[in-house]
Amino acid sequence: MRAFVLSGYGAISDHVRLTEIPDPVASPGEVLIEIHAASLNPIDFKLAHGALKRISNYKLPRPIGFDASGIVRSVGAGASKFKPGEAVYVRASRDTIGTFAEQIALSEKFIALKPATLSQAEAASLPLVGLTTLQGLGRAGARGADRDRRRVRRRVARRAAAQRLRGRLPGAMTRFGLDANQYRRRTRLRGLQRRGVLE
Repeated sequence: MRAFVLSGYGAISDHVRLTEIPDPVASPGEVLIEIHAASLNPIDFKLAHGALKRISNYKLPRPIGFDASGIVRSVGAGASKFKPGEAVYVRASRDTIGTFAEQIALSEKFIALKPATLSQAEAASLPLVGLTTLQGLGRAGARGADRDRRRVRRRVARRAAAQRLRGRLPGAMTRFGLDANQYRRRTRLRGLQRRGVLE
């Protein structure tokens, strides 16, 4: 199969190449996915430029990419959450990167069913953005963040997708009962409290 492979650190034009690599196989507990779309995130640029060398020991050359969407092709022994033919989207961990390829085999914990209302490209753009949004809203005290995490994750993913397409994060924040100005004020107050200016 073809994949974009990182051969060294530095300029992407010098160290990322489209190459033939062996097809992955779903190991026990893994799912083999045919990738239809992948998204490029700031972390991908940081990885290529070597900014993550201190926290990751990648043996180069290796495929790169964290977020993607596609169709389940096969499942390994013990994998039961997904069936061949289902549309999914994924967020690979630091140890399992490689979504800039035609296929990838990942553990079920990194995979979710693609919402039917989203295209493959839209679904591929969600994992990192949705995770970042969820973490930000949780830290800001958004309603329901501690009560029902699964429901909140689904809600955030749907709304983050819509907001990302429209480019309006404050709109997503108000739907969670959090005004953007209120968020800024809380953040400033916490910063002042940490510095000892306020008690």
